[in-house]
Amino acid sequence: MKNIFGLKLFAVSLVILFKSQTLFSQTTNDKIVLLPQLGVTVIPIDNNGGLALGLKIKKSDCNLEFSFRNDIMPVWSRRNIDTLGIISYTGPMYLSKIMMNNYFDFWYSWQYSEKRYFLFGAGFSWLSDGDTGYGTPARRYSKDNGFPAISTSIQWKPSWFILEARANLSLPGEGTDLSGICQSSFVLSFIYEFLPK
Repeated sequence: MKNIFGLKLFAVSLVILFKSQTLFSQTTNDKIVLLPQLGVTVIPIDNNGGLALGLKIKKSDCNLEFSFRNDIMPVWSRRNIDTLGIISYTGPMYLSKIMMNNYFDFWYSWQYSEKRYFLFGAGFSWLSDGDTGYGTPARRYSKDNGFPAISTSIQWKPSWFILEARANLSLPGEGTDLSGICQSSFVLSFIYEFLPK
């Protein structure tokens, strides 16, 4: 049975986005800044990593921001099962599945010097255990392929790049697949934020 948690999260995100734009547009001399993000992300314990794509939305004179992000992490394997059902790990490397983690975060920014700051974030996430359908949207938010979680994170921008450490806390009763395996809760990311012109 398909889980509609992801669709609900998307709908709530859109409502917040449009409502915030309406509120911002009713004030004068305020500017909404859209910051596309591109980077790499890695789950050190699981030895998985991939591409991070995101969009941060903020007001130019406000310390509060929010962002959407999708981490796309291919999982490679050498696992091979012969005709007798014997498993070996000596075969050629192949793409076994794709993990897609979606984040919706609220951020508080603390600037400690010019163009250098810390961001403290909390939000909601959908963590994929790995979809053998290679990211098919109809299967991505299925309980068989992932689980909801609460995310807490900190970002540090010492220069033109952003370093992020994130902890994903699965909701009670969530976080393990049928084999009892769960994705590690600790994620590191290296992100570049495209500044508006």
